[in-house]
Amino acid sequence: MHKKPLLLMVLWLMLGGVSQTLYGQQLGGFLTHVNTYAYTNGPENGGRYLLASGNGFAVVDSTSAPDGTLWYQVIHPSRTQILNESGWITYTPAEITAKKKDETLPVFSEIVKSSDNPVEARQIPAKDIRLKTETEPSGVFSGVVWRRVAYSTKVSRLVWVKGTAGVYRPGRQPSILFIALKEMAEKKLDSTLRTRLLNGVVKPGDSPREVRWALGDPSGVQGTKEGETQLIVWQYPDIEIQFENNILKSAK
Repeated sequence: MHKKPLLLMVLWLMLGGVSQTLYGQQLGGFLTHVNTYAYTNGPENGGRYLLASGNGFAVVDSTSAPDGTLWYQVIHPSRTQILNESGWITYTPAEITAKKKDETLPVFSEIVKSSDNPVEARQIPAKDIRLKTETEPSGVFSGVVWRRVAYSTKVSRLVWVKGTAGVYRPGRQPSILFIALKEMAEKKLDSTLRTRLLNGVVKPGDSPREVRWALGDPSGVQGTKEGETQLIVWQYPDIEIQFENNILKSAK
C-alpha cells in the first residue's frame, strides 16, 4: 500500500471513522410539519428564511434557547454562502494540481497529533484550495509534511430552526423522512398516525409498511412458520420487531 492511502486511512481511524463532510458529522434529519422561519446566527437571531412545511433537512448541531426551547442547526440546500477558512492538508502541491476540479480533499482544522485528539476534517473541492507558505513536519507520521492552506468555497447555508416546528430523528437521513411523509400522504393516513410514525413510534397492530415508515429498513430479517401462522422478526440496532401474519405483535 502506498504511503498516502495508508496515512489517510490512519487519519480516518483517528477521526473515529465518522463520516466527515463540509459541515463535519451530520447528526440526523429534521422534517418540518409547519411553515416556519429559520435564522442564520442562532435562535431568533440574524437573517431569517422561510422553511416550508414537509421539507427535510440534515441536522449538524443543536442548542437550547434561554427559554429552554430546543433548536436545531440544519443545512439549507437552496440557500448558499461563501465559506472563507483555513486548515491543514498532507497533500503536496503536485497532488493538489493533479486532482479534478470538483474532486474534494480532506482539510483538517488543525494538525493531527494523536488519536487522543480527534480533529475535524472538511471535504473541500480541490479547485478552491490555495496553499500557503507555512509547513510543519509531522511528529507522528515519518516523512509526512503538513501544509497550511486557505479555501474559499460556496456552500449551502446553515440556519437554526425551532424544534417544535417539526420532527427530529437522530441518525436518519432527511431524504428518508421526506419519502416516508410523501408515501403516507399518498395513502391518506390521518394526521395522528402520521405524526406517531414520523416520530419513530410503533405499536401492536401496525403493518410492516407502517413500521418501515417509522423505523426504516431493518438490519436483519428472520422468518418461521408454525402451522398457519407466519412469524417474522425485524431486527434494528436498538429494537426487535415481531410480526404475526404481517401484524406487529411486539416490539422489544
